[in-house]
Amino acid sequence: MAPGEQKKKKKRRRSKAIAVLLVLFLLWFTYTQVSSGLAFLVIIILVPSLAAFFILRRRRRSRAKRVLFEMGVQNLDQMDGIAFEHFLEALFTRLGYESEATQASGDYGVDVLLHKNGKRIAVQAKHYSSPVGLSAVQEAHTGTKYYEADEAWVITNNGFTKAARELADKTGVRLITGPELRQIVASASRKRAPKKPDREPPPPP
Repeated sequence: MAPGEQKKKKKRRRSKAIAVLLVLFLLWFTYTQVSSGLAFLVIIILVPSLAAFFILRRRRRSRAKRVLFEMGVQNLDQMDGIAFEHFLEALFTRLGYESEATQASGDYGVDVLLHKNGKRIAVQAKHYSSPVGLSAVQEAHTGTKYYEADEAWVITNNGFTKAARELADKTGVRLITGPELRQIVASASRKRAPKKPDREPPPPP
């Protein structure tokens, strides 16, 4: 695992461990320092409150990604590079991947990391007004090794130069062009769209 990703995971684990220890301490203190009736009351209030807090925080993150996806669908060609990276993160989250954006600087040629079915994919995002050159393929290929990913993808709203396509063929980097990306976006949009009946149900007897 890459050093940067290791640090992020260690930080998340440390935060969760501190939260768990704090909860256990509060429960122990309440149980030993106050009457049993009051302790029981505090416990039945504290535990659901903490559970609700974590659930609401997760829902807020999901809602933020959903809003970002919907905005990106309407403004795919108007967004800047950073917005494009976050749009791809939201897009693949919607498609069932675990996704996370890498740090803005020192990303080693990888903008988004995807995880699904035990496979890690390193994504280089290029929001260009012209075809993407071979340097993006080189960066993605190098970044895959740094992040110990199984695959490398370069995704753009445009196309790729001949040199980029040739290098991708030799290195095994997957290239996703603008038209293919729009097909993926359309598929993601249908995935969560509510199903409508083909015809009106018959009236009740």
